[in-house]
Amino acid sequence: SRSLSLSVQPPAELPLRSTVQHMHRLRTAAMSLVHEADKRRFALYLNTEASPAFVEYELQDNVMDLYHTFTPPELRGQGCAEKVVTAACEYIQKEGMTMVPTCSYISGSFLQKHPEFASLVRPKE
Repeated sequence: SRSLSLSVQPPAELPLRSTVQHMHRLRTAAMSLVHEADKRRFALYLNTEASPAFVEYELQDNVMDLYHTFTPPELRGQGCAEKVVTAACEYIQKEGMTMVPTCSYISGSFLQKHPEFASLVRPKE
């Protein structure tokens, strides 16, 4: 019998910790992260059967209010919320917008873990 060895190269911009997680997930699930503008959310689908993890938002005057993050029970503990919120923050950054992190996950643990996105938070008036 022949043995087949595959080498998966993650995107170069991922830090080492994310690279290991990224490679693990590539082997275990098909992943699709999409901006569903019609539903005002960023969603992460890990396979065709599971409901997506997502972050919902309201958009007004170039300010995105990230008000709700949800991960289905079967996807919890895999970094799904972090991935969708990171995608939303990268979008906000790219579009030159600011954000209001109404969701407690984002205003708490996410921004503590990702200080690189703190400058996107709209100053309180």
